[in-house]
Amino acid sequence: MRIVFVVLWFLFCPLSLLAETAPVAEPVFSGLRFGDAPGDSMLCTAGPCVTGLVASGHRNPGQRVAKYKLPVDSTHVSGVEISSPGYFFHQNRLFQVAFRIVCEPEKAEHCMAELTAAFDKRYGMRPISQVFDASSAGDSSLQLNYFMAGGYRVEILRSQVEGQWLQPLVSLYHPALMDAVRLAANPDYHSDDD
Repeated sequence: MRIVFVVLWFLFCPLSLLAETAPVAEPVFSGLRFGDAPGDSMLCTAGPCVTGLVASGHRNPGQRVAKYKLPVDSTHVSGVEISSPGYFFHQNRLFQVAFRIVCEPEKAEHCMAELTAAFDKRYGMRPISQVFDASSAGDSSLQLNYFMAGGYRVEILRSQVEGQWLQPLVSLYHPALMDAVRLAANPDYHSDDD
Protein backbone atom coordinates (compact mmCIF):
# COMPACT_ATOMS: atom_id res chain seq x y z
CA MET A 1 0.00 0.00 0.00
CA ARG A 2 2.82 2.39 0.85
CA ILE A 3 4.53 1.74 -2.46
CA VAL A 4 1.35 2.53 -4.39
CA PHE A 5 0.91 5.75 -2.41
CA VAL A 6 4.53 6.84 -3.06
CA VAL A 7 4.24 6.03 -6.77
CA LEU A 8 0.96 7.96 -7.05
CA TRP A 9 2.45 10.88 -5.13
CA PHE A 10 5.43 11.06 -7.51
CA LEU A 11 3.11 10.90 -10.51
CA PHE A 12 0.49 13.44 -9.49
CA CYS A 13 2.22 15.85 -7.12
CA PRO A 14 4.44 17.47 -9.80
CA LEU A 15 1.39 17.93 -12.03
CA SER A 16 -0.58 19.63 -9.28
CA LEU A 17 2.37 21.90 -8.46
CA LEU A 18 2.68 22.92 -12.10
CA ALA A 19 -1.04 23.64 -12.33
CA GLU A 20 -0.90 25.92 -9.29
CA THR A 21 2.37 27.76 -9.89
CA ALA A 22 2.85 28.13 -13.64
CA PRO A 23 0.29 30.43 -15.22
CA VAL A 24 0.85 30.67 -18.95
CA ALA A 25 -1.62 33.44 -19.74
CA GLU A 26 -0.72 35.53 -22.74
CA PRO A 27 -0.64 39.25 -21.97
CA VAL A 28 -3.63 41.13 -23.40
CA PHE A 29 -3.70 44.92 -23.42
CA SER A 30 -7.06 46.56 -24.10
CA GLY A 31 -7.99 43.56 -26.24
CA LEU A 32 -4.66 43.50 -28.13
CA ARG A 33 -2.23 40.58 -28.16
CA PHE A 34 1.34 40.55 -29.41
CA GLY A 35 1.31 40.15 -33.20
CA ASP A 36 -2.07 41.92 -33.65
CA ALA A 37 -2.53 44.82 -36.07
CA PRO A 38 -3.52 48.28 -34.77
CA GLY A 39 -7.22 48.61 -33.99
CA ASP A 40 -9.48 51.07 -35.84
CA SER A 41 -9.95 53.23 -32.75
CA MET A 42 -6.20 53.64 -32.13
CA LEU A 43 -4.46 56.98 -32.66
CA CYS A 44 -1.06 57.01 -34.34
CA THR A 45 1.33 59.28 -32.44
CA ALA A 46 4.68 58.52 -34.11
CA GLY A 47 6.20 56.62 -37.01
CA PRO A 48 5.22 55.92 -40.60
CA CYS A 49 1.47 56.08 -39.87
CA VAL A 50 1.54 59.73 -38.76
CA THR A 51 -0.28 62.15 -41.09
CA GLY A 52 -0.98 65.87 -41.33
CA LEU A 53 1.00 68.57 -39.53
CA VAL A 54 2.61 66.13 -37.13
CA ALA A 55 4.04 64.16 -40.08
CA SER A 56 5.42 67.23 -41.86
CA GLY A 57 7.51 68.14 -38.82
CA HIS A 58 8.36 64.79 -37.31
CA ARG A 59 8.06 61.99 -39.87
CA ASN A 60 11.22 60.09 -40.59
CA PRO A 61 10.80 58.07 -43.82
CA GLY A 62 13.25 55.44 -42.57
CA GLN A 63 11.42 54.91 -39.29
CA ARG A 64 9.98 51.42 -39.21
CA VAL A 65 8.18 51.53 -35.85
CA ALA A 66 4.77 53.11 -35.36
CA LYS A 67 3.53 54.18 -31.95
CA TYR A 68 -0.19 54.20 -31.19
CA LYS A 69 -2.33 55.19 -28.21
CA LEU A 70 -5.96 54.50 -27.44
CA PRO A 71 -8.36 57.42 -26.92
CA VAL A 72 -9.46 55.81 -23.64
CA ASP A 73 -7.25 53.24 -21.94
CA SER A 74 -6.62 51.56 -18.63
CA THR A 75 -4.88 53.66 -15.98
CA HIS A 76 -4.38 50.87 -13.44
CA VAL A 77 -2.82 47.42 -13.44
CA SER A 78 -3.88 45.40 -10.41
CA GLY A 79 -4.26 48.54 -8.30
CA VAL A 80 -1.02 50.21 -9.47
CA GLU A 81 -1.58 53.50 -11.29
CA ILE A 82 0.03 53.71 -14.75
CA SER A 83 0.28 56.23 -17.58
CA SER A 84 -1.64 55.62 -20.78
CA PRO A 85 0.25 52.79 -22.52
CA GLY A 86 2.09 53.25 -25.79
CA TYR A 87 1.58 50.44 -28.31
CA PHE A 88 4.50 49.84 -30.67
CA PHE A 89 4.01 48.17 -34.06
CA HIS A 90 6.45 46.95 -36.70
CA GLN A 91 5.01 45.84 -40.04
CA ASN A 92 1.55 46.31 -38.48
CA ARG A 93 2.25 43.78 -35.71
CA LEU A 94 2.22 44.69 -32.01
CA PHE A 95 5.63 43.86 -30.56
CA GLN A 96 5.88 46.10 -27.47
CA VAL A 97 3.71 47.85 -24.90
CA ALA A 98 5.24 50.49 -22.62
CA PHE A 99 3.94 52.68 -19.80
CA ARG A 100 5.16 54.49 -16.72
CA ILE A 101 4.22 53.63 -13.16
CA VAL A 102 2.60 56.73 -11.68
CA CYS A 103 3.89 56.79 -8.13
CA GLU A 104 5.49 59.21 -5.70
CA PRO A 105 9.31 58.97 -6.03
CA GLU A 106 9.77 57.80 -2.43
CA LYS A 107 7.25 54.98 -3.00
CA ALA A 108 8.53 53.90 -6.43
CA GLU A 109 10.20 50.68 -5.24
CA HIS A 110 7.00 49.68 -3.45
CA CYS A 111 4.91 50.39 -6.58
CA MET A 112 7.40 48.45 -8.74
CA ALA A 113 7.19 45.50 -6.32
CA GLU A 114 3.35 45.59 -6.39
CA LEU A 115 3.29 45.57 -10.20
CA THR A 116 5.89 42.79 -10.36
CA ALA A 117 3.89 40.68 -7.88
CA ALA A 118 0.68 41.23 -9.90
CA PHE A 119 2.42 40.24 -13.16
CA ASP A 120 3.98 37.21 -11.47
CA LYS A 121 0.58 36.06 -10.20
CA ARG A 122 -1.08 36.60 -13.58
CA TYR A 123 1.69 35.56 -15.99
CA GLY A 124 4.31 33.70 -13.93
CA MET A 125 7.58 35.64 -14.04
CA ARG A 126 11.15 34.73 -13.25
CA PRO A 127 13.99 37.23 -12.89
CA ILE A 128 16.69 37.29 -15.56
CA SER A 129 18.95 40.10 -14.43
CA GLN A 130 19.23 43.30 -12.47
CA VAL A 131 21.51 46.03 -13.81
CA PHE A 132 22.50 49.12 -11.83
CA ASP A 133 24.43 51.96 -13.46
CA ALA A 134 25.68 55.11 -11.75
CA SER A 135 28.36 56.12 -14.23
CA SER A 136 27.96 59.88 -13.78
CA ALA A 137 27.05 62.19 -10.89
CA GLY A 138 23.30 62.71 -10.54
CA ASP A 139 22.49 60.09 -13.19
CA SER A 140 21.75 56.47 -12.35
CA SER A 141 19.48 53.66 -13.40
CA LEU A 142 18.22 50.33 -12.16
CA GLN A 143 16.85 47.92 -14.75
CA LEU A 144 15.02 44.75 -13.69
CA ASN A 145 14.56 42.11 -16.40
CA TYR A 146 12.09 39.21 -16.28
CA PHE A 147 10.80 36.35 -18.43
CA MET A 148 7.07 35.62 -18.32
CA ALA A 149 5.97 31.96 -18.35
CA GLY A 150 4.81 32.39 -21.96
CA GLY A 151 8.30 33.51 -23.05
CA TYR A 152 7.56 37.23 -23.14
CA ARG A 153 9.94 39.78 -21.62
CA VAL A 154 9.34 42.50 -19.04
CA GLU A 155 11.79 45.30 -18.31
CA ILE A 156 11.26 47.78 -15.48
CA LEU A 157 13.58 50.78 -15.54
CA ARG A 158 13.98 53.26 -12.71
CA SER A 159 16.27 56.13 -13.61
CA GLN A 160 17.55 59.37 -12.18
CA VAL A 161 18.55 62.26 -14.45
CA GLU A 162 20.39 65.25 -13.02
CA GLY A 163 19.35 64.19 -9.52
CA GLN A 164 15.62 63.87 -10.39
CA TRP A 165 13.96 60.46 -10.27
CA LEU A 166 11.74 59.68 -13.26
CA GLN A 167 8.61 57.57 -13.01
CA PRO A 168 9.56 53.88 -13.51
CA LEU A 169 9.21 52.77 -17.15
CA VAL A 170 7.71 49.33 -17.82
CA SER A 171 8.18 47.64 -21.17
CA LEU A 172 6.62 44.32 -22.15
CA TYR A 173 7.58 42.75 -25.44
CA HIS A 174 7.54 39.68 -27.62
CA PRO A 175 11.21 38.61 -28.00
CA ALA A 176 10.99 37.25 -31.57
CA LEU A 177 9.06 40.29 -32.82
CA MET A 178 11.48 42.62 -31.01
CA ASP A 179 14.41 40.82 -32.66
CA ALA A 180 12.79 41.44 -36.08
CA VAL A 181 12.63 45.17 -35.27
CA ARG A 182 16.26 45.23 -34.16
CA LEU A 183 17.35 43.30 -37.25
CA ALA A 184 15.44 45.72 -39.52
CA ALA A 185 17.24 48.66 -37.89
CA ASN A 186 20.65 46.91 -37.84
CA PRO A 187 21.31 44.09 -40.33
CA ASP A 188 24.32 43.01 -38.22
CA TYR A 189 22.15 42.47 -35.12
CA HIS A 190 22.37 39.07 -33.42
CA SER A 191 19.92 38.02 -30.73
CA ASP A 192 21.14 37.04 -27.27
CA ASP A 193 19.46 33.69 -27.96
CA ASP A 194 21.70 32.97 -30.99
